[in-house]
Amino acid sequence: MYEVKFNKVALTGRCVCRMYEHLGIPCRHIIAVLNKKNVAKIPVTFIQRRWTRDANRVDGMLPYAMGCDDPTSTELTPTQRFNHMTLLTMSFCHSSMVSKERYEYALEVMNREIANLEKMAVDNVDAAPNTNTENPIEENIGDELNEPVLDPIVSQTKGRKKPQHFKNPIEGLNKKKRKCKQCHEEGHDIRTCKKFGDQNKSC
Repeated sequence: MYEVKFNKVALTGRCVCRMYEHLGIPCRHIIAVLNKKNVAKIPVTFIQRRWTRDANRVDGMLPYAMGCDDPTSTELTPTQRFNHMTLLTMSFCHSSMVSKERYEYALEVMNREIANLEKMAVDNVDAAPNTNTENPIEENIGDELNEPVLDPIVSQTKGRKKPQHFKNPIEGLNKKKRKCKQCHEEGHDIRTCKKFGDQNKSC
């Protein structure tokens, strides 16, 4: 027995199974109540935005949802700054794509501001540029190797290896040898027959 609390005026409801809260999909108990209350259409209160066509659409400025009241705080980690800027640039991109004039203006602004950012100082964090002028490959693996690099070992495929394949003694006896239809000798066919080839040359 599942209990469903339903408000017919606001078209809101909640079931004790909490399927909608966990998966975002109304459970069969809520659907049964909607049918009993003669609600022919699923209310918008039971349709989350992630199931709609506007799931990826961004309207206006995005709220800062990083768990910090001040997005300009110096206590933010580089990852938090990156995530915050990603949200803002998504809104910027959606606003600039609706017209050619907006796109060209946004492109000009981005190029100008990126150039200004490159001139500014950076914090002493992991994201700072690498000033090491040495070869990064030699730094990781050491000096150059003088030994030749061999081909990789071929992995074992399914089935028995060819040298270890067990052959029935009768298998070799039943194998037919090639026989030439021109000279009727074994070991070759008409395409490689020397006598037939000599006859063609003489012609």
